[in-house]
Amino acid sequence: MRTVFLGLFEVCGQYSALESGFKKNGWNTIRVDLTDNHFAYRQTQDAGILLRLWQLFWRLKSKEPRISLNKIIYKLICESLAFLCVVSICLRCDAVIFGYATKFFKGNWEFYLYKLFKVKTIFIFHGTDARPPYLSAKYRDISDSSLCEMASISLTNIQKIESHADYLVSSPTISQFFAKPYIHSHALGMMFDSEEMISVTKSKSENKFVRKIPRVVHCPSDPKIKGSVEIRAAVAKLKSEGVKFEYIEILNVAHKEVLEKLRDADLLIDCMNSDGPIGNIGMEAGFFSVPSLVSGNASDIFSMMPVKKHLPPSIYVEPENFYDELKRLINDHEYRQIAGDRIRTYIDTYISNAKIAKRYEQLITDDADEDWYLVPAMFSYCHGSLPYGEGIENMRRLSNKYSFESLQLDERFQTHIDNV
Repeated sequence: MRTVFLGLFEVCGQYSALESGFKKNGWNTIRVDLTDNHFAYRQTQDAGILLRLWQLFWRLKSKEPRISLNKIIYKLICESLAFLCVVSICLRCDAVIFGYATKFFKGNWEFYLYKLFKVKTIFIFHGTDARPPYLSAKYRDISDSSLCEMASISLTNIQKIESHADYLVSSPTISQFFAKPYIHSHALGMMFDSEEMISVTKSKSENKFVRKIPRVVHCPSDPKIKGSVEIRAAVAKLKSEGVKFEYIEILNVAHKEVLEKLRDADLLIDCMNSDGPIGNIGMEAGFFSVPSLVSGNASDIFSMMPVKKHLPPSIYVEPENFYDELKRLINDHEYRQIAGDRIRTYIDTYISNAKIAKRYEQLITDDADEDWYLVPAMFSYCHGSLPYGEGIENMRRLSNKYSFESLQLDERFQTHIDNV
Protein backbone atom coordinates (compact mmCIF):
# COMPACT_ATOMS: atom_id res chain seq x y z
CA MET A 1 0.00 0.00 0.00
CA ARG A 2 1.27 3.47 -0.87
CA THR A 3 2.32 5.79 1.97
CA VAL A 4 2.61 9.57 2.23
CA PHE A 5 4.25 11.69 4.93
CA LEU A 6 2.72 15.08 5.90
CA GLY A 7 4.31 17.68 8.16
CA LEU A 8 5.72 19.53 9.93
CA PHE A 9 3.16 22.15 10.99
CA GLU A 10 -0.62 22.19 10.95
CA VAL A 11 -2.20 25.19 9.20
CA CYS A 12 -5.89 25.79 9.93
CA GLY A 13 -6.66 22.07 9.94
CA GLN A 14 -5.55 21.70 6.32
CA TYR A 15 -3.12 18.85 6.86
CA SER A 16 -5.51 16.80 8.98
CA ALA A 17 -7.98 17.21 6.10
CA LEU A 18 -5.41 16.11 3.54
CA GLU A 19 -4.45 13.16 5.71
CA SER A 20 -8.11 12.15 5.90
CA GLY A 21 -8.42 12.43 2.12
CA PHE A 22 -5.43 10.19 1.47
CA LYS A 23 -6.81 7.60 3.87
CA LYS A 24 -10.14 7.64 2.09
CA ASN A 25 -8.28 7.01 -1.15
CA GLY A 26 -6.54 3.94 0.24
CA TRP A 27 -3.19 5.41 1.29
CA ASN A 28 -1.26 4.92 4.50
CA THR A 29 -0.35 8.23 6.13
CA ILE A 30 2.32 9.43 8.52
CA ARG A 31 1.83 12.93 9.92
CA VAL A 32 3.53 15.00 12.57
CA ASP A 33 2.52 18.43 13.87
CA LEU A 34 4.95 20.62 15.80
CA THR A 35 2.41 23.34 16.66
CA ASP A 36 0.92 23.62 20.13
CA ASN A 37 -2.51 23.01 18.55
CA HIS A 38 -3.92 26.07 20.29
CA PHE A 39 -7.17 25.88 18.34
CA ALA A 40 -7.66 22.11 18.91
CA TYR A 41 -7.56 20.88 15.31
CA ARG A 42 -7.92 17.15 14.79
CA GLN A 43 -4.71 15.36 15.76
CA THR A 44 -3.05 12.41 14.07
CA GLN A 45 -2.56 9.00 15.61
CA ASP A 46 -0.19 7.77 12.90
CA ALA A 47 3.09 9.52 13.69
CA GLY A 48 4.83 6.48 15.19
CA ILE A 49 7.16 6.31 18.19
CA LEU A 50 10.23 7.74 16.43
CA LEU A 51 8.44 10.86 15.18
CA ARG A 52 6.70 11.34 18.50
CA LEU A 53 10.05 11.27 20.29
CA TRP A 54 11.46 13.81 17.85
CA GLN A 55 8.35 15.96 18.30
CA LEU A 56 8.77 15.81 22.10
CA PHE A 57 12.43 16.86 22.08
CA TRP A 58 11.80 19.52 19.43
CA ARG A 59 9.20 21.12 21.69
CA LEU A 60 11.49 20.86 24.70
CA LYS A 61 14.28 22.52 22.72
CA SER A 62 12.02 25.34 21.52
CA LYS A 63 11.00 26.19 25.10
CA GLU A 64 14.58 26.55 26.34
CA PRO A 65 16.40 29.91 26.51
CA ARG A 66 18.55 30.77 23.51
CA ILE A 67 21.78 29.70 25.23
CA SER A 68 21.55 26.88 27.75
CA LEU A 69 23.04 23.46 28.32
CA ASN A 70 19.64 21.83 28.06
CA LYS A 71 19.05 23.45 24.66
CA ILE A 72 22.36 22.06 23.37
CA ILE A 73 21.50 18.58 24.64
CA TYR A 74 17.98 18.70 23.23
CA LYS A 75 19.31 19.94 19.89
CA LEU A 76 21.76 17.03 19.62
CA ILE A 77 19.02 14.55 20.47
CA CYS A 78 16.65 16.24 18.00
CA GLU A 79 19.13 16.08 15.13
CA SER A 80 19.91 12.43 15.80
CA LEU A 81 16.21 11.55 15.91
CA ALA A 82 15.51 13.70 12.84
CA PHE A 83 18.11 11.78 10.84
CA LEU A 84 16.47 8.50 11.82
CA CYS A 85 13.06 9.94 10.93
CA VAL A 86 14.23 10.93 7.44
CA VAL A 87 15.74 7.50 6.83
CA SER A 88 12.55 5.82 8.06
CA ILE A 89 10.43 8.03 5.78
CA CYS A 90 12.64 7.21 2.80
CA LEU A 91 12.21 3.50 3.44
CA ARG A 92 8.44 3.67 3.99
CA CYS A 93 7.01 6.52 1.91
CA ASP A 94 6.23 7.21 -1.73
CA ALA A 95 5.97 10.96 -1.16
CA VAL A 96 6.49 13.71 1.41
CA ILE A 97 4.33 16.83 1.63
CA PHE A 98 5.83 19.65 3.66
CA GLY A 99 4.02 22.83 4.66
CA TYR A 100 5.20 26.27 5.67
CA ALA A 101 8.57 25.96 3.86
CA THR A 102 9.88 23.53 6.45
CA LYS A 103 11.64 20.20 6.45
CA PHE A 104 13.72 18.27 8.99
CA PHE A 105 17.11 19.87 8.22
CA LYS A 106 18.26 23.22 6.83
CA GLY A 107 20.78 21.73 4.40
CA ASN A 108 20.23 20.03 1.06
CA TRP A 109 21.31 16.48 1.88
CA GLU A 110 17.77 15.59 2.96
CA PHE A 111 16.61 16.27 -0.61
CA TYR A 112 19.30 14.02 -2.03
CA LEU A 113 18.16 11.19 0.21
CA TYR A 114 14.57 11.57 -0.99
CA LYS A 115 15.78 11.53 -4.61
CA LEU A 116 17.88 8.44 -3.96
CA PHE A 117 14.88 6.54 -2.64
CA LYS A 118 12.55 7.97 -5.34
CA VAL A 119 10.38 9.79 -2.79
CA LYS A 120 8.39 12.64 -4.37
CA THR A 121 8.73 15.97 -2.57
CA ILE A 122 5.91 18.53 -2.52
CA PHE A 123 6.07 21.86 -0.68
CA ILE A 124 2.92 23.87 0.08
CA PHE A 125 3.22 27.61 0.78
CA HIS A 126 0.51 29.42 2.72
CA GLY A 127 1.42 33.11 3.14
CA THR A 128 4.13 34.47 5.42
CA ASP A 129 6.30 31.46 4.56
CA ALA A 130 6.69 32.81 0.99
CA ARG A 131 5.51 36.44 0.95
CA PRO A 132 8.33 39.03 1.21
CA PRO A 133 8.41 40.22 4.84
CA TYR A 134 8.11 43.90 3.85
CA LEU A 135 4.74 43.00 2.25
CA SER A 136 3.45 41.11 5.28
CA ALA A 137 1.17 42.56 7.97
CA LYS A 138 2.81 40.21 10.45
CA TYR A 139 6.10 42.13 10.21
CA ARG A 140 4.90 45.75 10.22
CA ASP A 141 6.84 46.52 13.41
CA ILE A 142 10.15 45.00 12.27
CA SER A 143 13.17 47.25 11.59
CA ASP A 144 14.26 47.94 8.01
CA SER A 145 17.54 46.08 8.43
CA SER A 146 15.71 43.04 9.82
CA LEU A 147 13.22 43.10 6.93
CA CYS A 148 16.08 42.97 4.43
CA GLU A 149 17.81 40.19 6.36
CA MET A 150 14.59 38.19 6.53
CA ALA A 151 14.01 38.72 2.80
CA SER A 152 17.45 37.32 2.03
CA ILE A 153 16.88 34.28 4.24
CA SER A 154 13.44 33.65 2.72
CA LEU A 155 14.74 33.90 -0.85
CA THR A 156 17.62 31.52 -0.11
CA ASN A 157 15.25 28.97 1.42
CA ILE A 158 12.82 29.19 -1.51
CA GLN A 159 15.67 28.86 -4.02
CA LYS A 160 16.82 25.68 -2.27
CA ILE A 161 13.32 24.26 -2.36
CA GLU A 162 12.85 25.25 -6.02
CA SER A 163 16.13 23.57 -6.94
CA HIS A 164 15.36 20.24 -5.30
CA ALA A 165 11.63 19.74 -4.75
CA ASP A 166 9.47 18.04 -7.34
CA TYR A 167 6.53 20.43 -6.92
CA LEU A 168 5.80 23.75 -5.25
CA VAL A 169 2.19 24.68 -4.45
CA SER A 170 1.51 28.38 -3.98
CA SER A 171 -0.51 31.46 -4.96
CA PRO A 172 0.48 34.29 -7.33
CA THR A 173 0.08 36.94 -4.63
CA ILE A 174 2.74 35.38 -2.36
CA SER A 175 5.19 34.05 -4.97
CA GLN A 176 7.31 37.16 -5.57
CA PHE A 177 10.51 35.23 -4.75
CA PHE A 178 9.70 32.31 -7.08
CA ALA A 179 11.60 31.81 -10.33
CA LYS A 180 10.14 28.56 -11.66
CA PRO A 181 6.56 27.50 -12.55
CA TYR A 182 4.55 26.27 -9.60
CA ILE A 183 1.18 24.65 -8.98
CA HIS A 184 -1.65 27.06 -8.16
CA SER A 185 -2.98 26.12 -4.72
CA HIS A 186 -6.58 26.78 -5.74
CA ALA A 187 -6.23 24.40 -8.68
CA LEU A 188 -5.76 21.61 -6.13
CA GLY A 189 -8.39 23.07 -3.81
CA MET A 190 -8.28 24.86 -0.48
CA MET A 191 -8.21 22.18 2.18
CA PHE A 192 -10.51 22.17 5.18
CA ASP A 193 -11.69 19.24 7.28
CA SER A 194 -15.04 18.41 5.67
CA GLU A 195 -15.50 15.41 7.98
CA GLU A 196 -15.37 17.64 11.03
CA MET A 197 -17.85 19.96 9.31
CA ILE A 198 -20.28 17.09 8.82
CA SER A 199 -20.12 16.18 12.52
CA VAL A 200 -20.89 19.81 13.44
CA THR A 201 -23.81 19.81 10.98
CA LYS A 202 -25.32 16.82 12.78
CA SER A 203 -25.03 18.40 16.22
CA LYS A 204 -27.80 20.50 17.74
CA SER A 205 -28.04 23.92 16.12
CA GLU A 206 -30.08 27.09 16.38
CA ASN A 207 -32.81 27.60 13.77
CA LYS A 208 -31.41 30.73 12.17
CA PHE A 209 -34.31 30.95 9.74
CA VAL A 210 -36.63 32.20 12.51
CA ARG A 211 -34.29 35.02 13.51
CA LYS A 212 -35.59 38.47 12.70
CA ILE A 213 -32.17 40.06 12.12
CA PRO A 214 -29.06 38.59 10.44
CA ARG A 215 -26.13 37.41 12.50
CA VAL A 216 -22.68 38.56 11.40
CA VAL A 217 -19.62 36.71 12.69
CA HIS A 218 -15.93 37.71 12.69
CA CYS A 219 -13.35 35.13 13.87
CA PRO A 220 -9.85 36.66 13.65
CA SER A 221 -6.95 34.38 14.47
CA ASP A 222 -4.95 37.58 15.02
CA PRO A 223 -7.05 40.78 15.20
CA LYS A 224 -4.08 43.01 14.42
CA ILE A 225 -3.22 41.18 11.21
CA LYS A 226 -6.82 40.53 10.13
CA GLY A 227 -7.83 44.21 10.24
CA SER A 228 -10.30 43.82 13.09
CA VAL A 229 -9.99 47.49 14.08
CA GLU A 230 -11.31 48.58 10.66
CA ILE A 231 -14.00 45.90 10.75
CA ARG A 232 -15.21 46.99 14.19
CA ALA A 233 -15.34 50.60 13.00
CA ALA A 234 -17.51 49.63 10.03
CA VAL A 235 -19.80 47.60 12.29
CA ALA A 236 -20.13 50.51 14.73
CA LYS A 237 -20.94 52.92 11.90
CA LEU A 238 -23.66 50.64 10.54
CA LYS A 239 -25.24 50.30 13.98
CA SER A 240 -25.12 54.06 14.45
CA GLU A 241 -27.06 54.40 11.19
CA GLY A 242 -29.76 52.10 12.55
CA VAL A 243 -28.92 49.00 10.46
CA LYS A 244 -30.32 46.00 12.34
CA PHE A 245 -28.01 43.01 12.78
CA GLU A 246 -26.28 40.97 15.46
CA TYR A 247 -22.47 41.07 15.54
CA ILE A 248 -20.43 38.33 17.21
CA GLU A 249 -16.64 38.35 17.43
CA ILE A 250 -14.95 35.07 18.33
CA LEU A 251 -11.43 34.99 19.74
CA ASN A 252 -9.15 32.27 21.11
CA VAL A 253 -11.61 29.38 21.13
CA ALA A 254 -11.37 25.79 19.91
CA HIS A 255 -11.91 25.13 16.22
CA LYS A 256 -15.09 23.14 16.83
CA GLU A 257 -16.68 26.08 18.64
CA VAL A 258 -15.81 28.35 15.70
CA LEU A 259 -17.51 25.90 13.34
CA GLU A 260 -20.64 25.88 15.48
CA LYS A 261 -20.76 29.69 15.35
CA LEU A 262 -20.31 29.63 11.56
CA ARG A 263 -23.08 27.07 11.19
CA ASP A 264 -25.53 29.40 12.95
CA ALA A 265 -24.37 32.60 11.20
CA ASP A 266 -25.81 34.48 8.24
CA LEU A 267 -22.59 36.21 7.18
CA LEU A 268 -18.88 35.92 7.92
CA ILE A 269 -16.54 38.90 7.81
CA ASP A 270 -13.18 37.29 7.04
CA CYS A 271 -10.49 39.98 7.02
CA MET A 272 -9.11 43.19 5.53
CA ASN A 273 -6.15 43.50 3.16
CA SER A 274 -6.23 39.84 2.16
CA ASP A 275 -4.07 38.74 -0.79
CA GLY A 276 -6.21 35.63 -1.25
CA PRO A 277 -9.74 35.48 -2.67
CA ILE A 278 -11.04 33.65 0.39
CA GLY A 279 -9.61 32.41 3.67
CA ASN A 280 -9.75 28.93 5.10
CA ILE A 281 -12.50 30.04 7.47
CA GLY A 282 -14.44 31.38 4.47
CA MET A 283 -14.45 27.91 2.95
CA GLU A 284 -15.67 26.46 6.24
CA ALA A 285 -18.46 29.04 6.34
CA GLY A 286 -19.29 28.22 2.73
CA PHE A 287 -19.86 24.60 3.69
CA PHE A 288 -22.85 25.88 5.70
CA SER A 289 -23.92 28.10 2.77
CA VAL A 290 -22.77 31.14 4.72
CA PRO A 291 -21.10 33.75 2.48
CA SER A 292 -17.91 35.48 3.58
CA LEU A 293 -16.83 39.04 2.88
CA VAL A 294 -13.14 39.53 2.13
CA SER A 295 -11.39 42.83 1.45
CA GLY A 296 -8.06 43.30 -0.29
CA ASN A 297 -6.07 44.77 -3.15
CA ALA A 298 -5.52 41.73 -5.35
CA SER A 299 -8.55 41.92 -7.67
CA ASP A 300 -6.34 42.72 -10.68
CA ILE A 301 -4.23 39.63 -10.00
CA PHE A 302 -7.29 37.37 -9.81
CA SER A 303 -8.60 38.84 -13.08
CA MET A 304 -5.29 37.91 -14.74
CA MET A 305 -5.62 34.25 -13.80
CA PRO A 306 -5.51 32.15 -16.99
CA VAL A 307 -8.03 29.66 -15.55
CA LYS A 308 -10.83 31.28 -13.54
CA LYS A 309 -12.63 28.04 -12.61
CA HIS A 310 -10.04 27.32 -9.91
CA LEU A 311 -10.93 30.45 -7.92
CA PRO A 312 -13.65 30.11 -5.26
CA PRO A 313 -16.66 32.38 -5.90
CA SER A 314 -16.00 34.66 -2.95
CA ILE A 315 -17.15 38.20 -2.23
CA TYR A 316 -13.83 40.00 -2.59
CA VAL A 317 -13.91 43.81 -2.61
CA GLU A 318 -11.46 46.70 -2.56
CA PRO A 319 -11.10 48.26 0.91
CA GLU A 320 -12.91 51.44 -0.16
CA ASN A 321 -15.95 49.32 -1.11
CA PHE A 322 -15.95 47.20 2.07
CA TYR A 323 -18.46 49.27 4.04
CA ASP A 324 -21.03 49.48 1.23
CA GLU A 325 -20.73 45.76 0.46
CA LEU A 326 -21.13 44.84 4.13
CA LYS A 327 -24.22 47.02 4.35
CA ARG A 328 -25.73 45.40 1.26
CA LEU A 329 -25.04 41.88 2.51
CA ILE A 330 -26.73 42.65 5.83
CA ASN A 331 -29.77 44.35 4.32
CA ASP A 332 -30.32 42.18 1.22
CA HIS A 333 -31.34 38.69 2.27
CA GLU A 334 -31.68 37.40 -1.29
CA TYR A 335 -28.26 38.71 -2.33
CA ARG A 336 -26.73 37.10 0.74
CA GLN A 337 -28.47 33.78 0.09
CA ILE A 338 -27.37 33.66 -3.56
CA ALA A 339 -23.76 34.28 -2.48
CA GLY A 340 -23.97 31.51 0.13
CA ASP A 341 -25.48 29.04 -2.34
CA ARG A 342 -22.79 29.85 -4.89
CA ILE A 343 -19.88 29.02 -2.58
CA ARG A 344 -21.66 25.87 -1.33
CA THR A 345 -22.16 24.69 -4.94
CA TYR A 346 -18.45 25.26 -5.61
CA ILE A 347 -17.56 23.20 -2.54
CA ASP A 348 -19.96 20.38 -3.46
CA THR A 349 -18.54 20.25 -6.97
CA TYR A 350 -14.84 20.74 -6.38
CA ILE A 351 -13.91 20.33 -2.71
CA SER A 352 -13.71 17.34 -0.39
CA ASN A 353 -10.87 15.71 1.51
CA ALA A 354 -10.76 12.82 -0.97
CA LYS A 355 -11.01 15.00 -4.11
CA ILE A 356 -8.15 17.24 -3.02
CA ALA A 357 -6.00 14.27 -1.99
CA LYS A 358 -6.67 12.75 -5.43
CA ARG A 359 -5.21 15.86 -7.08
CA TYR A 360 -2.13 15.58 -4.89
CA GLU A 361 -1.88 11.96 -6.00
CA GLN A 362 -1.68 13.30 -9.56
CA LEU A 363 1.38 15.32 -8.53
CA ILE A 364 2.95 12.26 -6.94
CA THR A 365 2.47 10.30 -10.17
CA ASP A 366 3.58 13.24 -12.38
CA ASP A 367 0.12 13.52 -13.91
CA ALA A 368 -0.67 17.16 -13.10
CA ASP A 369 -3.11 18.97 -15.38
CA GLU A 370 -1.40 21.57 -17.54
CA ASP A 371 -3.73 24.35 -16.40
CA TRP A 372 -2.64 23.87 -12.80
CA TYR A 373 0.68 25.62 -13.46
CA LEU A 374 1.40 29.32 -13.04
CA VAL A 375 4.52 31.19 -14.19
CA PRO A 376 5.92 33.73 -11.69
CA ALA A 377 6.81 36.25 -14.40
CA MET A 378 3.09 36.69 -15.16
CA PHE A 379 2.52 38.54 -11.89
CA SER A 380 4.07 41.44 -9.99
CA TYR A 381 1.86 41.95 -6.97
CA CYS A 382 3.26 44.56 -4.57
CA HIS A 383 0.53 45.09 -1.94
CA GLY A 384 0.92 41.88 0.06
CA SER A 385 -1.34 41.67 3.11
CA LEU A 386 -0.97 45.40 3.82
CA PRO A 387 -3.24 48.40 3.18
CA TYR A 388 -3.09 49.77 -0.35
CA GLY A 389 0.18 51.58 -1.06
CA GLU A 390 1.97 50.56 2.14
CA GLY A 391 3.78 47.64 0.54
CA ILE A 392 5.03 49.74 -2.37
CA GLU A 393 6.11 52.47 0.03
CA ASN A 394 8.06 49.88 2.04
CA MET A 395 9.76 48.67 -1.13
CA ARG A 396 10.69 52.20 -2.18
CA ARG A 397 12.00 53.06 1.28
CA LEU A 398 14.19 49.96 1.53
CA SER A 399 15.38 50.39 -2.06
CA ASN A 400 16.40 54.01 -1.41
CA LYS A 401 17.90 53.29 1.99
CA TYR A 402 19.92 50.26 0.95
CA SER A 403 19.50 49.20 -2.69
CA PHE A 404 16.92 47.59 -4.93
CA GLU A 405 18.90 44.36 -4.56
CA SER A 406 18.10 44.36 -0.83
CA LEU A 407 14.50 43.50 -1.75
CA GLN A 408 15.69 40.23 -3.37
CA LEU A 409 13.30 40.79 -6.31
CA ASP A 410 13.81 40.61 -10.06
CA GLU A 411 13.62 43.50 -12.52
CA ARG A 412 9.86 43.40 -13.20
CA PHE A 413 9.25 44.74 -9.70
CA GLN A 414 11.64 47.65 -10.26
CA THR A 415 9.56 48.66 -13.27
CA HIS A 416 6.35 48.19 -11.32
CA ILE A 417 7.51 50.42 -8.47
CA ASP A 418 8.66 53.15 -10.87
CA ASN A 419 5.37 53.09 -12.77
CA VAL A 420 2.99 53.19 -9.81
